[in-house]
Amino acid sequence: MSGNTRLRTVARRRWLLVGAVLVAVLGAAGVIVARSGTAPASSAEHPGERVTAGGQARAPRVEFERFDGRPARLQDWRGRPVVVNFWASWCPPCVAEMRDAFEPLHDQLGDRIAFLGVDVQDTRAAARDVVERTGVTYELAADPDGALFTAFGGFGMPTTVLVDANGRVVAHHTGALTRAELDGLVRTHLLEG
Repeated sequence: MSGNTRLRTVARRRWLLVGAVLVAVLGAAGVIVARSGTAPASSAEHPGERVTAGGQARAPRVEFERFDGRPARLQDWRGRPVVVNFWASWCPPCVAEMRDAFEPLHDQLGDRIAFLGVDVQDTRAAARDVVERTGVTYELAADPDGALFTAFGGFGMPTTVLVDANGRVVAHHTGALTRAELDGLVRTHLLEG
């Protein structure tokens, strides 16, 4: 890796970390506002959630690589809803939600909904270490240059995107999710209606 490439990678990671801190601060502020009774109910139910206008945005057509080396596109899951979770080994909230929220919900709903964990700007060794520690069994992909994360409009880690069976982005959440929060988002945006 050249010196310039390494500097760009470090700079990207710093900006993602700054984004994660900013999301945490804004999320805390949102919780305080929600508890004061001045926030809309949807903010209190799902802090940090950003739903696309009308839920009609098409998922980006970016090719990426699965952990097993096979190429993939989100369109490969067409006809099935997909929960896409962007994570990184250097993001403790990402690792915690993989184990505590995503894997249990995948175990429960994996026959109805696809789960895809996308490792962003990481080394393969660091990513595999996280997978071993968390024991996740859902589909995993690598996004070493952050192209897929950027295409989905990601700005902080972790980020979760819900894509319906027609390939449309129906919800976009930045920040860590508990199992109950993830379950609520999935049921509201992918299983109801």
